[in-house]
Amino acid sequence: MNKADTRRELIARRLSLDSQDVALWGASIVERLIQTLPESLEGVVHVYTSHQGWNEVDTSLVMERLTAMAPAISLVTSSHSIAAPQPVGTFQLIIVPILGFDETCSRIGMGAGWYDQFLASQPQALKIGLAFERQKNNIIPVEDHDVKLDMIVTERVVYSGDP
Repeated sequence: MNKADTRRELIARRLSLDSQDVALWGASIVERLIQTLPESLEGVVHVYTSHQGWNEVDTSLVMERLTAMAPAISLVTSSHSIAAPQPVGTFQLIIVPILGFDETCSRIGMGAGWYDQFLASQPQALKIGLAFERQKNNIIPVEDHDVKLDMIVTERVVYSGDP
């Protein structure tokens, strides 16, 4: 399956999720994420703002928990809009809601390349994707410019891009 077909299938899959499941699983993902992060989190953290109409993991919960857990961090957010400017600065941690992924932490987004451009500019950052287990695909078609994530957190599993 090519990227466009994979993307269409994953969008339909995510939109078919029940809103109660999205809320319940999203809260579980945030708890799993917080447990995965180092206790001494510091520096600049970037969190993408989720789009609720797309049934993404609610990143506002992530932001609340991060600021409570590590008040010394500097939290930067970006809109989900492809028209938004790329964030400026050097980030230690980047957290993104994603459309789809596979076990190797390859991800697929909405197709504009916005995330890949930003993620590629931050090689030092720990890059974590948030997704529901139903967004997992056996294979995600990848191209040279696609940036793998270091980790993907779902309501059931934390996937690591490390071999």
